[in-house]
Amino acid sequence: MANNWTGIVLSSSSNYNIISGNNASSSSSYGMCLLSSSNNTILENNIIANSGYGISLWSSSDNVIFHNNFVNNTQQARASVFLRLLDETTRLKVSVSVLRFAIYHN
Repeated sequence: MANNWTGIVLSSSSNYNIISGNNASSSSSYGMCLLSSSNNTILENNIIANSGYGISLWSSSDNVIFHNNFVNNTQQARASVFLRLLDETTRLKVSVSVLRFAIYHN
């Protein structure tokens, strides 16, 4: 998905989904956005060069975000709740100005 307002959106209790293997790039707002959606797994996506945030979560809890590439987004991530970003390497590049959450490395 490229050149849209938002690349991938889960909203209104879109729960227990697996979002994997997607490319979300060059959106004018978010590469990926979760609104009131919980217990999802966001796995192995490329979220690249979005004008807003790479990923944004609002009122969305217990999501696992693992092995994604966040590259050259205006800001990499934003969350209204505690957010765990899991990755075993430095492929996740999060701007220091956005660190309102913890990053765990397995």
